Amino acid sequence: ANLGLNYQAADNFEIRMNLARASRTPNAAELFADGLHHSAAVIERGNLAIAQEVVYQANLSVYGKLPVLHGLNFEINPYYLYSGNFINQDPSGAMVTIRGIFPVWDYKQVRAEIFGLDADATLKFTDFLQWQGQFSYLRGQNLSTGEPLIQMVPANFRNSLAFDFPQWRGLNFKVEHVSFLKQNRFPVRHVPVEVIDGGETVSKTLDLSTPPPGYSLWNLSGGINLSKNLRTDFGVTNLANIRYREYLNRLRYFADAMGRNFFISLNFKF
Repeated sequence: ANLGLNYQAADNFEIRMNLARASRTPNAAELFADGLHHSAAVIERGNLAIAQEVVYQANLSVYGKLPVLHGLNFEINPYYLYSGNFINQDPSGAMVTIRGIFPVWDYKQVRAEIFGLDADATLKFTDFLQWQGQFSYLRGQNLSTGEPLIQMVPANFRNSLAFDFPQWRGLNFKVEHVSFLKQNRFPVRHVPVEVIDGGETVSKTLDLSTPPPGYSLWNLSGGINLSKNLRTDFGVTNLANIRYREYLNRLRYFADAMGRNFFISLNFKF
C-alpha cells in the first residue's frame, strides 16, 4: 500500500510526502541456513519460526533549485521506518570447526525502528565544472531489547569535483573525497571462546561488537573517447593507500579493506 502527496510551492521548490506499507516473506537462508557461509567467513543459522516481515515507512522529500552561480540543486530526505517483525542477524557465539573458529550469526525477528536522513546538493560553477555533496545518517533501534540495531551504516559524507569537456572527445575527470565516521551506536556482543595457547586450553573473549575507527579516502577517475565507438575510463581508488576496515564488511574481523587500486576499462559500441 502506498499514499503520496506532492506540493509544488514554486517552479524551483517542491515537497513530497509518502506513506507506505511493504511486506516480504523470509528467504531460504533466513529460514534454513545452518552452516558455514564461506564468502562471509561466518556460520549462519536460520530460524523456521520467522514469519512475514511487515514494514511501515514515512518519507519526506524536499527538492529545490537556487540561482547560485550556474545553479544549485538540493534534495533533503528524512524518513522513518517501523516494523514489528523486522528480520535481522545477530552474533550469538562462536563455533570450532575443522577449518578453525568462526563467529555464529543467528537470524532473528524483532521490533525495530529506523530513522534516516539523506541530503544531496549539486552546484555548477561553470558549464564544465560542478561540485556534488552527499550526506547520509542512519539510526536504528531494537525495540525488543532496548539496544541499538546492529549493522547500521555509520554517518558518511561524500564530496566531489567533476570536470566535463564534451567537446574534447568527451573528456571528464573527477576528484572525490569520502568520509565514514565511527559507528558509536551498537549492541555489545562479546563471546567467550576457548583456544589452545602454548599447549594449554585458554579462555579468551571474542569481540564481535566494537566498530572500527572512521576513515577518509580520496578517489580519482576519468574517461575519454578514443574514437567514435571506443571509449576508455580509468581511475584509482584509495589514492593515499589508507588502512581501514568497513563496519558492514564481516571480513573486517580478519583483514583490512582494499588498499590503493588502479582500474582501466574499454567500452566499444557496435
